[in-house]
Amino acid sequence: MAEHDKDDHYQVPGEGVPTGESYEMTPEEKKARARRNIAIAVGVLAFVVIVYSTTLLRMTQNMGGAAG
Repeated sequence: MAEHDKDDHYQVPGEGVPTGESYEMTPEEKKARARRNIAIAVGVLAFVVIVYSTTLLRMTQNMGGAAG
């Protein structure tokens, strides 16, 4: 039986162990990350606005129907 067959959670030797290596992003990569973060933020904000406005509209319609 192979070593990795014994465990369900096989881990490659050295995986998850800090090596002290670091990577400095280039200015292009930093700009791309910033654009991506802004796009994600706009998408999340749009989703929140849609959910909030839909909820508010439905609650207003329900309140109007109950009073009439």
